[in-house]
Amino acid sequence: MSGDRIGFTAITADGPVNTSGAAVAVYTITINSGAVAAGQIALYDGTSTIGTLLLKLSGLQDDGFTVALNKGHVFSNGCYVDIDSNTTSAVIWYEKI
Repeated sequence: MSGDRIGFTAITADGPVNTSGAAVAVYTITINSGAVAAGQIALYDGTSTIGTLLLKLSGLQDDGFTVALNKGHVFSNGCYVDIDSNTTSAVIWYEKI
């Protein structure tokens, strides 16, 4: 992993990681939740929620929660993130592949 192939994105609304439809490997996900309830996010292999659901994660109420995917999780058709109303943001570290 080196150069401009590595990046991170802070997501506050449903949307793609990097360029829509571009293959990425996701390494770390931080879910930041609001005070009302724990936030939840879903990561799909594809360009929308019609893609294949590969990961569904819950955070902690009024706190941040980080998940490290040691060898990375590959989204060959792009990674689309769907966040619920209790998620204030999600920060995703990825590599273009």
